[in-house]
Amino acid sequence: MLNEKIENGNLQVNVRQFASPTDRGFLTGLVHEGIIAGISIAAILGSILPVVSESGPMLAQNLRLYQFFGYTLALGGFIFGLRSLVRILITRK
Repeated sequence: MLNEKIENGNLQVNVRQFASPTDRGFLTGLVHEGIIAGISIAAILGSILPVVSESGPMLAQNLRLYQFFGYTLALGGFIFGLRSLVRILITRK
C-alpha cells in the first residue's frame, strides 16, 4: 500500500508544527513573555519625558507631579522587566 502510493506519486504526509499541547504551551508562554517585555520597554521609555519635565504642580519642594508619575512608571516598567527576566531564567533550567 505504501509502496504503491510512493510509486504513483500519491504519498501525502501531514505534519503539524504545534500538534502537541506542550509545543503550544511553549509558544504561548513565549508570546506572553514577549508582550510583558514590550510593555516594560514602553513603560520605561514613556517615563523619560515626565521625569525630565519641568512643568506640572509641585508635589514636594523638589518634586513635581509629572516627575512623580514618571518615576512611578519607570519603577513599574523595571518591575515588569525583572519579572520577565526571572521567568525566562527559571524556565531555562
